[in-house]
Amino acid sequence: MTTLEEYQDVLRSLASYVGNGGYNATEVNPDIFYAKIKDGIDRVTERPDLRSLIEQLRKGRVELQDENDMLRHELREALKGKT
Repeated sequence: MTTLEEYQDVLRSLASYVGNGGYNATEVNPDIFYAKIKDGIDRVTERPDLRSLIEQLRKGRVELQDENDMLRHELREALKGKT
């Protein structure tokens, strides 16, 4: 069973990971840590150099999903012909 302390450790780690401190906080207030994590993610995604990378990754993900859908369709059609 997961303890409250384990959840608090996760929040501390996430806030620290996104560069917004909180790892050594003696108390974990959910509202404060939510804001810390959100602000850290917002700061990273708002960097101009990362914004274009994020857009490229999103575009690549959509292209891969489209290709995957097409291949699934082709496979279904090929399997229909064999039955």
